[in-house]
Amino acid sequence: SSHTRPPLPPPSPQLKMAPRKPFKCSQCTISFRTSSHLKRHLLTHLNPLEQIPGRPRPLRLAPPPSPAQAAWPP
Repeated sequence: SSHTRPPLPPPSPQLKMAPRKPFKCSQCTISFRTSSHLKRHLLTHLNPLEQIPGRPRPLRLAPPPSPAQAAWPP
């Protein structure tokens, strides 16, 4: 007598739709499909005063005047 297995149920839509994101950020909980996307994201964790390619530089305030400059004009 041959014993046949019942057919497997179809995969759930959640498993089918979930993209693979094996590249995980070590600084937060975000994952990425490609290592290049992760590398680009890691730049967001840098010091905010450092320049990130493709993003505008943050505004830097002028340093306060030195005592000699503050006393000018007399």
